[in-house]
Amino acid sequence: MKDKRYIGQFMIRQIAGILILIQIILSQQVQEGTPYSQLNGLDNTYHSINLPLVDREAMLEEDSVKPQGTPYRYGFKHEVNYSPENSGIWEETTDGGLLWQISFKSEDAFALSFEYEKFHIPEGGQLYIYTPGYDMIIGAYTHLNNTEHRHFSSPLIKGDTAVIEYYQPAVIEGEFS
Repeated sequence: MKDKRYIGQFMIRQIAGILILIQIILSQQVQEGTPYSQLNGLDNTYHSINLPLVDREAMLEEDSVKPQGTPYRYGFKHEVNYSPENSGIWEETTDGGLLWQISFKSEDAFALSFEYEKFHIPEGGQLYIYTPGYDMIIGAYTHLNNTEHRHFSSPLIKGDTAVIEYYQPAVIEGEFS
């Protein structure tokens, strides 16, 4: 009986180890760094997008009658089409580089995450996602995060407001999308 329990615990540890390893291998690569705006003490005058209010009570009611075996919902996906070409504010920096910022607010959200289509960062560019006040900063994402299918998603960032910031030094060629 002890052997079966030991084998069961051993298998659980092995499976947990494999899952953690897969998480590490498949996770987005983040480079050390600090957002340009924070490094340079810039006043953040970014374009702010207020997302439509989510009816949390209606979602909870829907979830209460979901079929057995249905995965739990952990969020709501807003279908939007914002990009560096049609939204946000581009500025030339004092060093001749380019800075793009945009802010999203989803009132009363616990956390936000972003999915990108046609994602591309030129070599040398840096993308950050952070909370106002820089309490939580995710990034820098760089050209190392580019993929053949050009899709990218960020982890959850706490709170109902997040800022996306991209900085491209003057000497860099290529277009951020």
